[in-house]
Amino acid sequence: MNTHRIHWHKLRDRALVAVFLGAGLKVSQALNLTVNCINIGPNRLMHITTPGSRFSHQPRPEPFAQTLLARWLAERHISGIKSLWVFPGSKNGRRMHSVTALRATQEIILTSGVVDKRKARTSPQTLRNSYIAALFESGQTTLAVSEVLGIELITAERIKKAWERWIQEKSA
Repeated sequence: MNTHRIHWHKLRDRALVAVFLGAGLKVSQALNLTVNCINIGPNRLMHITTPGSRFSHQPRPEPFAQTLLARWLAERHISGIKSLWVFPGSKNGRRMHSVTALRATQEIILTSGVVDKRKARTSPQTLRNSYIAALFESGQTTLAVSEVLGIELITAERIKKAWERWIQEKSA
């Protein structure tokens, strides 16, 4: 693999992992994200719609995720990719497979050293859960979390209860 291709993949994969951890996206949401769904600016919004769902939402990525995403979008533009996908599977613009997203997540976690402290496998869902936990830890209401994630309030309430059980188990 040539140096530019390695650099391209690293930037893409870091930005992908950043949207899991810093914007709470699911794999399907990240892989269906198109360039016209992103506003990197003062509002730093992503517009997420899920086919077959009545919900859409506009997460505001955390600053680190915004920075990595902006860096990736600049590289993507320079590379001349002719694809609507924010995270194409390759430079030819084809769609990324979900297994590639899982492998990218595992590789980023492995090279970051986080794996040294964590016994369980880290996946995109684990990172999304961490994002959700951070929302609750910062005092966000279930209504606010449901709006950020684009989920029903009852689902956010179930997630909060699961998070509270996890907190109790950790402190016991």
